[in-house]
Amino acid sequence: NPNYPCYYNVADVSLTPMEPWLSADCDGDGDPNGTDPDPLDPCAPFFTPDCNPDPIDLLIEKIVDNDRPLVGDNITLTISVTNLTMDRVIDITVNDVLDAGFIYVSDISTKGSYDETTGIWTIDELVAEEIVNLEITVTVVESRQLQNTAVLTNSFPLDNVEDNNEATVTVDPVVSPCSDCGTICNIFSPNQDGINDFLILNCANTFPNNSLRIFDRYGNDVFEAAPYDNSWEGTFRNGELPTGTYFYILDLGDGSEVAKGWIQIIR
Repeated sequence: NPNYPCYYNVADVSLTPMEPWLSADCDGDGDPNGTDPDPLDPCAPFFTPDCNPDPIDLLIEKIVDNDRPLVGDNITLTISVTNLTMDRVIDITVNDVLDAGFIYVSDISTKGSYDETTGIWTIDELVAEEIVNLEITVTVVESRQLQNTAVLTNSFPLDNVEDNNEATVTVDPVVSPCSDCGTICNIFSPNQDGINDFLILNCANTFPNNSLRIFDRYGNDVFEAAPYDNSWEGTFRNGELPTGTYFYILDLGDGSEVAKGWIQIIR
């Protein structure tokens, strides 16, 4: 019956009058059978609330490249979204608001865009089993324990598996051991690039009676100064000492206990 092209066996168009079938809309999605990729699926090719699509499952995961950074260091937070179903998912939003102890630096994503002001990552579409990533680089500016959480807040179709829609990482920043007066910043790189070229005794000027001795791993003296004025560039007898670990004895000359420790020269 050409007046009812969807009444019988729409899966086999050979049993249905061709012209009426091509112009009919058998699944009721507004797209005629002739241009509809699946004339029996009301959710293809367009999702609408009227099509009542099956629920889907998106997996949210998060990692950090360094969970024990120094205060002042940059770290990268990586969020992953995986479409665990065989269906297409659209209109995805993930909230990832930065803790006040992080300062935003930059971001890069394999799909979608991240707004550092609102903390919202928007993804237009994920096909079946697709995985996308967002990397957010931040500077750690506080020494307290910090957390960063990513939460799935929207998708269509809806995600009905809620136990994998949120992921959190914890960061425990460390204050640099050389931040206090009278301490040695024991890793330095004397390569004349203008950055960390000298062995630094914090607040050296406040300890005018200090003395410092440096030894190699065999116990040989390679440097000595009294007082030390933060001018040593890792040299010995007019030559550069090789990369490696050395040891020091520091007397601040203020009656405090003599300090012993190691330094690392990096070139």
